[in-house]
This record gives sequence, structure tokens and C-alpha cells, in this order.
Amino acid sequence: MRTPDAGTVPAPAREVAQQLLLAAGYLLAAVAGRATVVDGSALSLVWPAAGVAAVWVTCRDGLWLLVALAGLAAATFGVNVATGAPPALGLVFIVTNLVQALVLRGLLRRWVPEVACFGGDRPLSEVAQLVRVVIAAVLACAAGAALGQLGTALAVEGETGLLPAAAWWSRNSLGTVVVLCVLVLALQAWRSAGTTGAFLRGLVEDPSRPDGAAGALEGLALAVASGAVWVAVFLGPGADAYSFLLLAPVVWAGLRFAPLVVALHGFLTGAAAICFTIAGRGPFVDTADVRSEVVVVQAFVGIAVVTGLALAFARAERDHALRRLHASEREATAHAALLGSVLEQMRDGVVVVDEHHRVVLRNEAAGRILGRRGERPDVVEPAAAYHLVETDGTPVGDEDLPYRRALAGQVAGPRDLRVVAPGVPSGTIVEIGAHPVPPLPGAPRQAMVHVRDVTVERQRHAALASFARVVAHDLLNPLTVVQGWADVVRSGLDAPEPDLARLRGRADRILEAAERMRELVDAVLALALARDRDLRPRMVDLSGLMVEVARLQADSGQPAEITVQPGVRVWGDRALLRQLLENLLTNAVKYAVPGRVPRVALTAEPEPGSEWLEVRVSDEGIGIPTEDRERVFEPFHRVGGATGVDGHGIGLATCAQIVERHHGTIRAEETPGGGTTIVLRLPGGPVEPGSGGTGADTRTPSVGADILPPDRRSGAGSASA
Repeated sequence: MRTPDAGTVPAPAREVAQQLLLAAGYLLAAVAGRATVVDGSALSLVWPAAGVAAVWVTCRDGLWLLVALAGLAAATFGVNVATGAPPALGLVFIVTNLVQALVLRGLLRRWVPEVACFGGDRPLSEVAQLVRVVIAAVLACAAGAALGQLGTALAVEGETGLLPAAAWWSRNSLGTVVVLCVLVLALQAWRSAGTTGAFLRGLVEDPSRPDGAAGALEGLALAVASGAVWVAVFLGPGADAYSFLLLAPVVWAGLRFAPLVVALHGFLTGAAAICFTIAGRGPFVDTADVRSEVVVVQAFVGIAVVTGLALAFARAERDHALRRLHASEREATAHAALLGSVLEQMRDGVVVVDEHHRVVLRNEAAGRILGRRGERPDVVEPAAAYHLVETDGTPVGDEDLPYRRALAGQVAGPRDLRVVAPGVPSGTIVEIGAHPVPPLPGAPRQAMVHVRDVTVERQRHAALASFARVVAHDLLNPLTVVQGWADVVRSGLDAPEPDLARLRGRADRILEAAERMRELVDAVLALALARDRDLRPRMVDLSGLMVEVARLQADSGQPAEITVQPGVRVWGDRALLRQLLENLLTNAVKYAVPGRVPRVALTAEPEPGSEWLEVRVSDEGIGIPTEDRERVFEPFHRVGGATGVDGHGIGLATCAQIVERHHGTIRAEETPGGGTTIVLRLPGGPVEPGSGGTGADTRTPSVGADILPPDRRSGAGSASA
């Protein structure tokens, strides 16, 4: 059956039930003890009631402690008087039992306050706790024995002396230690098990021996062996020769069974030894006085019980420590595996170096960034081996390596260095820093070095700075014009007779400069839009889109002959592709040969074995010099031969940005016969000759989706610019 839930039984009812159970247990134990009173003396040879009294008083607090003391006093007086003790002696026993129980309670609550029943919530499971319990019981029983001997002598003029005091002290000490341990361990096991079946299984099962059947068989073997030893020692001929065997079952129990089983086994062993000794059998009956015999046998039983419990507790502590060690080992292994996985997934390099220049830890990214991919050196090599130079080209010396400062206790702030190793022929800019690792006791000093590839970041920073300078410069020129002519117009307006015709011409200059500023701002915004706009990919009729752009070009008053191959379809963002074609057509018309009608052609052909298209936009203009064909797609780069043509150098940079976002490529070639051909590699479908229209959307737009169609994303890597 299951024990009642603490939340279902009112606390007062539980407390009353426990008080009644302890009172009944004390009465039974006291009656059993009084049955061993020595003839002509008030002294009982055994007193198991001392252990019940210890639990009864020690586990109570507040008002319930007073109830327990009153109950203990009443039970002590009643049992002793009912079994033939004079009332005066009954009063003496009340005082001695109360004093002994209160002294024990005070010592236990001071020395082992963490144990359940003594004020805490932890189990009695450690050798150190057992030692404190034994010492507290011995001291409390010594106080009780001294007080009892004095009271007995005064009340009944009984026998006093060292031997009666020793007998009193030994019997109370043994009863307190054995019964107290049995009751406390039983209460712990019951609370832990929760059910009767689990409680009984716990007597034979042990975490170190998961096979319950084997534990039960071993428990049966222990009981049989213990009985055989008792018969051989206490009933067999020449019992003295076999007395050493009494410790064998005790050691066996202590090494193999739970502490409660060991305590019960010790209790039964002690009861058997005392009973046989009182009956005049066994190795402890050599003395003439039965009290001396009982003192000796109780000392033996006490030592045996404490030894068995010490072995059981030591084994439990060892098993608990091993389980914690194994759990910690598994946790450490898991954490190490996680740390290793995280380090290997990091893009930044991490290296840990100790004061002996040994490499304690390093991830793969560190070797890759430093141009030492696949290498795992055990020690830090000289600086020259890493091909590190300052940003100005000065070689880095060994003393300049950041980890050396970190080992000296300083933080080496991140600094930019360049790696010119053979594995990185183009050179890499790396940011390297180091800081000390908090030292562990007895371990060498360590430093952690972090390495980050900042090549692209620094290039982007430089490009952004250059971009800002060019934008500022290009905006400053028309702004200067606006400011200058505005001052002229104002001066003219302040004249006595303003020349309105001249002022109108100067105002036109202001408008022209403002228009140029607006064009530059629009171009910069278009470049930003091409880089940051969410993509809405779909199948787009590029031929139809080119026709629309050509019509708008014709409507602007700039005539041009434009030829479009029909049926060219690509997968992409329609708005960005439209901007791409507008920029290419505008450039082709702008850079036409003076005096000649611009001619532009859009053609496409599929790449063999793939669904990528090579789209060509060709013109017959002034062309792009060979040395400018790569740089022409950089922001603000103007072709050197295009003198007299207005431009900001942003149009083709915007085209490159759009193509890159479509995972394609863009390049400039010379058109046969003169001019420029812009070659685009874009994801698309097969060319459909004869198809027209403006391109119906055949897929649902998906804001922010990958620009490539689902069946082509695996090949995106080969299409990247």
C-alpha cells in the first residue's frame, strides 16, 4: 500500500499518530528491557527503549516536544512501576531518561543538523555522520548513567560503583545507537520508497546490484550463514575458537547490503549474542558476574554494528561518488564535443596557447585564415612561418605576436595584419587579438588568440569611404554652381533696374545644376535599391520587357534602331530586370558614335546542358578600352575615352549589382566591327522563337525568396559572380 500523502492528512493528525506509535514502541522496548533486570538489582542488562526515546524526543519541536517529554515521562514511570520498581526509582528513571534524551537531542541537532529527524532534510548516509551520532550517544548515555547511579543510590540505597555504572552506560549506548539507527534508516527508506513493496525490495536491492533476484538470494544466504555462525559460536563445542566468525557476517552485510539491512542485521546479531550470554552460553560468559559479561558482549555488539554501518556508509559514499564522477565525465565529454563542434563551425579562428608556447586548442578556421589549412602544429611557430606583415608591409617579429602580451597578463587589442602566405597568394587582411585565460590552480598560464578575416570588410569599408568621397565631390560641384549663380541672380535683383533676360539665363544655369544633382541622387538611390530591394522572382519575358523599354526610349526623343530576339525568358525580379535593361539601353544610346543613329541588339542562347542563358546586349558605339572593361562595373568609374559625355559612373555598377543578386555574371566585350557588348549570364528557360507579349507571370511571387527557381538552386554556386 502507498503511504498517505502529506498533503492529504492534517499535520496535527499525523503528529498524534506518530506520538502514539512511538509511545507504543517505547512501552514494548521498555518491557523487554525490564525483563533482563539482574536479581537483587535495579539494573536492566539491555535497554532498547533508549533508542526509541532518542527518536521520540530528537524529532520533535515546539509544543510537540513538550508532549513527547510528557509521554516519555509517563511511559517510563508506568513501565518501571508496573514491572516491580519502587515509585522513587520510577521517578529517578524519569529524570535520567529525560536528561539523556535532551542531551542527545542537543548534540545531534548541533553536530548533524542536516540529517532528517535531526532538523534537516538529508539522509543519514555518511561515515562522518555515523561517527558523530555514536559520539553523541556515548556522551548522552554517560550523563544518564552518572545521574542514574546517583539517583538509584539515593532512592533505594542500591549498589553503586564502576561496574554498575559501566553496565548502565554500555546498555544505554548500545540501545541508543542500534535502535536510533534502525528507526532513522527505516523512516528514510519508507519515505523514499513510498510503497510497501518498494520498501521491501529496497532491503535486498542496491544501486550497485540491479538484479533484485540475486539480491534476494544473497540476503537469504546472509541469513543462513549468520544463523550457522551463531550456532557454531554460542552452542557448539569449543565456541571460543570460533568467536572471530561473528564479524564475518557483519562485514559481508556492510559490503553488500543497504544501511538499513546492515542495522537490522546488527540488531538481530546483538540480540542473539546478549540472549545467549545471559543464558550462560558463548564466548562472553567467562566472567563471574553476569553484568560484566553483558558489558563485554554489548561492547562487542556495539563495535560490530558500528563497523557494519561504517562499511555500508563508506560503500554508499563511494558508489555515490562514482556515479557523480561518471555523470560528470559524461557531461564533460558532451560539453567537449559541443565545444569542439561550435569551434569548428565558427568562421573566426580561435587558438589557445600556454606559457610553454604549446597549442592547447585550435579550430580549423584559424588554419584557413592564416593560410595553414589542414596543419595542426603542437607549438607556436616563429612569426615568419605565418608570413605576417604590418599593413605597411613591415614584417612582424616574434615579440610582436599578440599571444605573448596576453601571457604576460595584458590584453592585446585587435589589430590588422596582412597574411602573404603561399596558400593565400592575393594576401589576406586579418584582425588578430589576444587576452589572458583565467588561470586554473596548478595549471600553466594560457592565452586565447582570436583571428578574423576582415579582407572583404576592409575592402567594403574602403569602397564605402571612396563612394562617399565621390558622391560628396559630385554633389559639391553642382551645389557650387547653384550657390554661385544664386548669388549672381540676387545681386542682379538688387540692382536699380534688373536685367530680367540675363537673370533668366542665370536661373537656367541654376536649374541645370539642380537637375544634375537630382540625377546623381536618383542614380545613387537606384544602386541602393538594386542591392537592398526584396526580390519577387518569377518567369519574365525579357524580350517583351526590352520592347517596352525601347518604346520609352523612342518617346524620350532619342531615336535608335533596336533589335530584339523574341522568346527570351529568364527567372528573376521583373522590376530589377527592367532597370537593368533601361541602364544598358541608356548607356548604348549615350555612348553612340557622334552623328550616327545608335543601333542596339538583344540576343540570347542557352548554355549547353543547363537552363542558364547567355544574354547579349550589343551596340555600335564608341566602345570601352580594354583596360577599363573590368573596372567599368565599379561605382563612379568613368571610361577615359568618353570625353564630353555626361555620366556619374553608377549605371553599369547598378547593372552588376542586379545581375549579382540573380546569381549571374556580367562582363563587357568588344562588338565585332566596333562598339560594346554586355554579356549577361542569367537563370532562365529555353528560348522560344516566335513568342511575344510582355511576359505573363507563371509562378506566385514570394517576397524575399531565393532568386533561383527551386529546380535550379543546387547549381547556384556555379553561377555566382
